[in-house]
Amino acid sequence: MAELFAAFYQQLGDLALMKTGQSGFITDLPEAAPMGYEQAGFRIIKEATAAIPDRALPRIEKPAGQFVVVRVENTTSGICRGLAAIQRLCRDRQLTVTADLWQLNLGDAALTAHGGSPDGQLEYRVKPQAR
Repeated sequence: MAELFAAFYQQLGDLALMKTGQSGFITDLPEAAPMGYEQAGFRIIKEATAAIPDRALPRIEKPAGQFVVVRVENTTSGICRGLAAIQRLCRDRQLTVTADLWQLNLGDAALTAHGGSPDGQLEYRVKPQAR
């Protein structure tokens, strides 16, 4: 699906990639499980830079809070290595994260064939610990 998205964006031409703002995917991937990454459902996201009053566009707001963040090479193997690092960190620090993986593109580079920038950032919101 990400490859289809990238092909679609390429067909739009250079103007579609100008001033794209933050973009990426929200992936439903509980427990940062690398083995489930390739089958996980995802939604394409793009930063809203201006209100469009006449359009009924879905809006996703990133929740406030603490996040576990890792920078990765934006390939399947790079993302899986990043997910494994997040799992280790959460285990070592006894953190629990939400099921939403925020996969964000980094830099202003044109999107590659897999629908992302060459480098990416993986983010999980940490669930507050009960006291």
